[in-house]
Amino acid sequence: MIWLLLAVALAGYVAVGAAAWVAVRRARAAAALSQREGQARDIHDNVVQGLTQVNWALEAGAYDGAREAARAAMEGHMDATFAVLEDVIRERGLHLSPQLLDDRPGVR
Repeated sequence: MIWLLLAVALAGYVAVGAAAWVAVRRARAAAALSQREGQARDIHDNVVQGLTQVNWALEAGAYDGAREAARAAMEGHMDATFAVLEDVIRERGLHLSPQLLDDRPGVR
């Protein structure tokens, strides 16, 4: 009879441990998603700011300034976007070669 009680208690501990493990994994996934959403908002805001600068330069007739602002905005935003993508790829354990990651515009 005591063995039955011990087996039931052990099964209860295993069930609680499994539930805790699932809860921790879900919490980590939620935290990662929240971080990615924040990074996406930052990239979006920066793109909009860059396009606003380009628009103002074009309205002022400063075409060279608009071209330079567009180039700077694109380079900075592409770098930030690819950094986020590389983090996601690394976290997910996807196996992509470094060459594949470097086959993007502007990377030499």
